[in-house]
Amino acid sequence: MKIKQKIILSFLFVSILVIFIGFIGLYSNNIVIESFKTGEERFGPIISSSNEVSSFAKRAEGHAFLYITLHNKSDRKKAFERITSLRKELRSLEQNIKDPDAIALLNVSKSNTDKMESIIEELFKLHDNEMENNGTFDYKNHETLILKIFQLILIMQFHVD
Repeated sequence: MKIKQKIILSFLFVSILVIFIGFIGLYSNNIVIESFKTGEERFGPIISSSNEVSSFAKRAEGHAFLYITLHNKSDRKKAFERITSLRKELRSLEQNIKDPDAIALLNVSKSNTDKMESIIEELFKLHDNEMENNGTFDYKNHETLILKIFQLILIMQFHVD
């Protein structure tokens, strides 16, 4: 065999080998992309809902404190609307989650939502009574309730995020 033929055969062999490796790389890349798409489809709604849970909890807290500070009736209504939205997102998570540990955390979040709503209702009643009787609301008399709300929000953020 001549050197020219050996060089051409070597070149062809290396070219075929590079093309083969390229096809394997493309195939592997497609598998990785598809697995990300599948994961996004599967976990995207869960991640989105968990972010919404945290957001609605913080917004309910914010509207509650706006109400007892500024005495605006629309903030009172919005606090309860955010709690309703929070419950809706928790139900959405419940439908998408199958892991027992995640379900346990979800149940803790549900329980904390109930506690938060109860504390906000109690705080609103105290606020309304004080405003009716004294014309002012003294936060210092209700520090423990306010701190409980802060604690519940922190717990809910760390359990969900």
